[in-house]
Amino acid sequence: MTQDTKDSPIAVVDLPTQPGLYRLLSSSSTVYYVDARGPYVPEMYRAHGAVGSASYPHDDTWVRLTSLESICVSVDIDGKAVPQRRGLKDSEYWKLIVGRRHQFDFRVPGGYLDTTDFWRIQRVLERIERLDEMPPEGERTVEARVPHPPGA
Repeated sequence: MTQDTKDSPIAVVDLPTQPGLYRLLSSSSTVYYVDARGPYVPEMYRAHGAVGSASYPHDDTWVRLTSLESICVSVDIDGKAVPQRRGLKDSEYWKLIVGRRHQFDFRVPGGYLDTTDFWRIQRVLERIERLDEMPPEGERTVEARVPHPPGA
């Protein structure tokens, strides 16, 4: 697998064939991590960023993924990234791809029939970094380059 360097950044990671711990960076201060090093399905960690970034019940904790979809995006007239309709042949599962949004589906204990399903969609992925270990608490988020829009 290509290592992330200034001269050769990682563009695509196929999680089943390229196990590792990855940091997924976007324009937000919230950072997603995917750990595909274990014998089971990959896990996701959403490190909640600065004020203005939406917060969710399972932030800052590892959750086991039930699905990870790489969704193609198009750009609207204002230059905003807009996910294309689901089900297009260009969507790919269990791949991290720079320039796409990723939907993380996961299930946690509790709720109806003892489990509850959740999902999160990350902003457009701008950079993938392969890590040897998880950064210490307090160093897991980054400064936002584009503020979270009010009400979004």
